[in-house]
Amino acid sequence: MGRVSEFSVLMTQILSLFKSAYLSIKQLVEKANHHEDQERMRAAAHLFEPIFEAYQQQLRDNATIDFDDMIGRAIEYVEAGRYLSSYRYLLVDEFQDISISRARLLKALLAQQPECSLFGVGDGWQSIYRFTGSDVSLTKDFEHHFGVTATSILDQTFRFNNQIGDVASRFVTQNPSQITKQIRSYRQIQHSAVSLIKSDKELLGITAALDAIAAKTSQSASVLLLARFNFKKPDISALKHRYPQLSIQFMSVHASKGKEADYVVVFGLDKGKHGFPSEKATHPLLELLLPQAEAFNHAEERRLFYVALTRARYHVYLVSNGLNPSPFVRELIDNGYAISIDEFSGKGFQEQIANIPCPICKTGYMVPRDSQYGSFFGCNQYPLCNHTQRACQWCGGSLKTKGRFRVCESRRCDFVEPICPCCDGAMVLRKGAYGQFWGCSHYRKEAEFSCSHTEQFIDLKTARAMT
Repeated sequence: MGRVSEFSVLMTQILSLFKSAYLSIKQLVEKANHHEDQERMRAAAHLFEPIFEAYQQQLRDNATIDFDDMIGRAIEYVEAGRYLSSYRYLLVDEFQDISISRARLLKALLAQQPECSLFGVGDGWQSIYRFTGSDVSLTKDFEHHFGVTATSILDQTFRFNNQIGDVASRFVTQNPSQITKQIRSYRQIQHSAVSLIKSDKELLGITAALDAIAAKTSQSASVLLLARFNFKKPDISALKHRYPQLSIQFMSVHASKGKEADYVVVFGLDKGKHGFPSEKATHPLLELLLPQAEAFNHAEERRLFYVALTRARYHVYLVSNGLNPSPFVRELIDNGYAISIDEFSGKGFQEQIANIPCPICKTGYMVPRDSQYGSFFGCNQYPLCNHTQRACQWCGGSLKTKGRFRVCESRRCDFVEPICPCCDGAMVLRKGAYGQFWGCSHYRKEAEFSCSHTEQFIDLKTARAMT
């Protein structure tokens, strides 16, 4: 059933992180003893030990070492004095990707030369490799780890324009623990350079972006298609055939770091396990070996989105399903970022994102659905939440609560529905022996759960005028 292969992959990941962290089995057991799930973590440590020993024995049998051994042995040699450094200046590029073990090697080299200095070149806003052992705190708290520090800010960029830079910088610095800096763009423009495409048909969103790019340029232009996960890769050969004037390339966002293109299309911007930000949980055994997670929600995913935005020179297109948009997309809209949100409309495109919060689960949003009994709205977190609400009885649109009424959100419809004050059901006009009256839609004759609330008069005309 695939469980052995799944277990093997997990053990491979643990082996990589274990060696990268330069730990011993004893230290791993100590970590397990301080974990809230001690018994499980200790069992995993003891289960891992023979696998680690067998792997190390295979390396010895073949007279080889792996990359992590290079770092580990270097640490041993320098700390034990078997290697004496003659270097007075140490330069580390891409410093934001450094791990605890590599920092330990640097500290050992620094300790051998009293006048030795360390020069790190890095961008804490682009630290996106915690899953391989990188620790962003080594960059953010550089002075704490390496002593008295002078900082030089590289604050001018020649890659992206000011409109992309303003959106990306504002977004990444919502995390207050990020290093504060102001990025100045050499290329200044006045119009928005980030566009949102709302569609539940991902390929339609991608081709709409490519159509817009092709219409903007008469010469060849480079385009990066970016997604959070590699498995979302579209048919690149078909797209290249359709847009011969565009140089199109697909990458995961992680792989795109350091790359650039004239235009960028980021798709898969939905909410969920394989959305962006990814809600895929890290296995607790891996968390045991990873640097401490940051307190700010989706801190690294936020930096990853910053990386995606800043790959473009001229324009970024964001493709999202408006019925289940990424929290990042929702934030861009709700907080009034300088992005274009109504540029793409018509068949296949959505007018707006789902914006009616589910009153039951509090995390989902109500989206339109159809059944054999007609249209209704259901929570987009289904099947985790199965709450449903009535749709507009005139146009099938969404209803929004205003006071004691639910009103249609469509500007072309003035449907108003009174709300039952007893059970939150809908008050509907009925006919009885003594004339018309308003009764709750949840009334069920001789049913266990029923609402019998009635009213003689509800002023719909005034309600419509107020809404």
